[in-house]
Amino acid sequence: MRQNENSGGVIELKAQKNQIFLITSKENATVRKRELELLKKKRVIATFSQTTKNNEFHIIFGKGNYTPPKEDYYSYLYSMNGSDPQTIIYPRIVLGLGKKFSIEKFLEKFKGKLEVDEIREEYDTGIFKCNVKNASEVIKLVNEIAVDKEKILWREPEMSGNIELHN
Repeated sequence: MRQNENSGGVIELKAQKNQIFLITSKENATVRKRELELLKKKRVIATFSQTTKNNEFHIIFGKGNYTPPKEDYYSYLYSMNGSDPQTIIYPRIVLGLGKKFSIEKFLEKFKGKLEVDEIREEYDTGIFKCNVKNASEVIKLVNEIAVDKEKILWREPEMSGNIELHN
């Protein structure tokens, strides 16, 4: 999904549905954990794990018949450019910021869809939270963001690769 003025390259993502998911922990990670333990006990899912960033998300290894809850953010496991499935997309977009980038104008254009998570001036990057329900909507937002030499140098969804569970 990363594209810049030099390469112009686009990464092709293909969802591997009903295998592995990333879902939000809602406001209460403990409640979500109990819900998932019950699903595991009922053999609806194979297993699950919390992510490390504030236990904000759970990675679920399904059995082919699990559907993520519609009220929460979810991402399927994606394969990149035909490789083995190993990428999960978080509800955040990372931008390479140009010298003439304006946070105010950018947020006004994407009002209600994006909000500032973190600006890293030392790296000329910005991380923006996406107010969406699934990875497909994150990818759609990424594609709506125009790349140019002075404002936005590149853009990509925040992703994790090589997903493995050790428990």
